Amino acid sequence: MGPTVSHTLAPKAGKAMEEKPMNPIQEADAMLQIAAQERMRPEEDVVAYSVCHNSRLSIRLYLTSYLQKHGVNADAAWSIDDLLKRCAEVNPDFSKVDVSEIECRGGKGATNEYCLAVAQVTNCFEAASEVKRLIHSIP
Repeated sequence: MGPTVSHTLAPKAGKAMEEKPMNPIQEADAMLQIAAQERMRPEEDVVAYSVCHNSRLSIRLYLTSYLQKHGVNADAAWSIDDLLKRCAEVNPDFSKVDVSEIECRGGKGATNEYCLAVAQVTNCFEAASEVKRLIHSIP
């Protein structure tokens, strides 16, 4: 007879056994990186929805994480404008973040709201990048 094969559960190849889930800031960084990679494509190949969606979600994650870190429970219904105003109450530097060019800034972040024009999603990406710089530079 040939050798026997054990059918035990083993981790899949390439997977670390102790993978830690990403914290919200790491998740926001990853989303913004996806948006950045999408923006690097030729303009005619850019999937605007991907840039918009990932940029917007990263902004929301950065801001809600900052608020939670400072003892403020962010309501899921708060708009990007609402989140920024609350963050500015904790740290006035947030009042310098310009989201005036983000079309959905006053919305509640519904998944069916997004921009399709590359110029519009570029504004969203730049605002998300500004929020990221701020989040990573302040305590």
